[in-house]
Amino acid sequence: MNSINPEPESLKKKKPWKAAFISPFIPGFGHIYGGKNEKGISIYFGFILLAVICFRFLAITFPAFAAFFIIMIAFYLYVIFDAYFIIKRNPDIPYKKYDKWYFYIGILLLQMLFLEVILKPITTKYAYVNFATNPTSAMSPALRVGDYFAY
Repeated sequence: MNSINPEPESLKKKKPWKAAFISPFIPGFGHIYGGKNEKGISIYFGFILLAVICFRFLAITFPAFAAFFIIMIAFYLYVIFDAYFIIKRNPDIPYKKYDKWYFYIGILLLQMLFLEVILKPITTKYAYVNFATNPTSAMSPALRVGDYFAY
């Protein structure tokens, strides 16, 4: 189309880099941007499940933690590249009503609120590793007042 009559938003081609950009913040949302809603939601909840299983139940030794950290990185890379190539293969996916920047920012803020307000108190209560600070100088010189340690 010409510059006088711009293309309607529903006919614009989607950009693969946008899907790749969204995916690290909320895994699966690059797929939703690419029109694969079921896959995106599955990836989102799969990522949460994988993170909880890895860091809560299985990663109690350093080798297990390192292995599951590598698995999480591999999962992240898969999600980013898969979302990118979904749109790269078919950029003519029509825009939906929710394909606006403020929708994705709103979901990101809701997720952050959920993680901070609801999930954080639960996970810190049942975590294998807890963190604290040294309030007194009773352990001096090994620990100083204000030092952080894990127990």
